[in-house]
Amino acid sequence: MKNCPNCGFDLEAHPLSDVEEPQLKFPKPQKKEKKKKWSSIKPKGLTLDSALDEAFRLLVKCEADWQCVYPDCGRRFNVNPIIRPIGYEDELAEDFSILDCSHFFRRSDAGTKHEIDNAHAFCRTCHTRLEKLKNFERVNPLGFIEKQEYCDFTLKLLGEKRFEELRILSSSIVKIGDESKRTMLTSIINQIKELGYETSKLNFKFKKVLKDGS
Repeated sequence: MKNCPNCGFDLEAHPLSDVEEPQLKFPKPQKKEKKKKWSSIKPKGLTLDSALDEAFRLLVKCEADWQCVYPDCGRRFNVNPIIRPIGYEDELAEDFSILDCSHFFRRSDAGTKHEIDNAHAFCRTCHTRLEKLKNFERVNPLGFIEKQEYCDFTLKLLGEKRFEELRILSSSIVKIGDESKRTMLTSIINQIKELGYETSKLNFKFKKVLKDGS
């Protein structure tokens, strides 16, 4: 018989290989594989499309003189700092971030996405209300479904001829190449400058996409 010199355990009768290892009462949970966050896999920096969209939104608001264009509203907003002229100050104006660029025909319609006649500067309150009213539809005299109050506003602003042109354009399949997009972006920045706004920061921000469209 062979015993353990320390505890006297009979090693021959009960070899250590037969002794079960003690189990933890609360086993340690296994680490779950972390999923990649969207922020870590989405493209970094501006793309040509996002730059064009941002510049177009600024142009729409500049054309509206940074006011809500919906009748009987007229709320005034501060100019976005990226194009704010030197010496500009308007203490009574509201924060520029709640002045929205609204599209009557959907933004997903490439033919009218960057048509200035299809976009309007609305305060967040008017924009939210008009978008909700898009759920209430009717068939107008031209024979297609329209969006009630928003449609009345747009028809009155543009007239039936221009309205119909935009409607046809919105339903057309349009593909715009990168070179055309860069030309559009340059043109929009020039229009903003012609309206009296500072565009040096905008040109610097869009320098890379204007150069190579990346």
